[in-house]
Amino acid sequence: MSSSLVVYTKSLLVGGFIIGLGYGLMKITTPNTEEWYAKLPPDIKEQINSPETRKKNELIMEVLKRTAQSDKPVYDPRQILEEIKKEEELKKDKKFDKFDL
Repeated sequence: MSSSLVVYTKSLLVGGFIIGLGYGLMKITTPNTEEWYAKLPPDIKEQINSPETRKKNELIMEVLKRTAQSDKPVYDPRQILEEIKKEEELKKDKKFDKFDL
């Protein structure tokens, strides 16, 4: 009976050591966001910070928010994209309506 307790204790200690070692290695070798961004080449930094990329990211976030609120599947955002485009067109039309005589 005591030999099985020793085996369980040893296996728990060895397993804990392996898990701890893996976690420690991950923490040491994985860069944080600032370090990762600092190592990027300048042309990729420009792509990340470009207005087009920001607009795409904002559009993706808007689609995700609307998809979360609707019953439509996430993997088929075409209907939501069409709704967003229609809303943008209406906003543009309203801006131009202000200047019509």
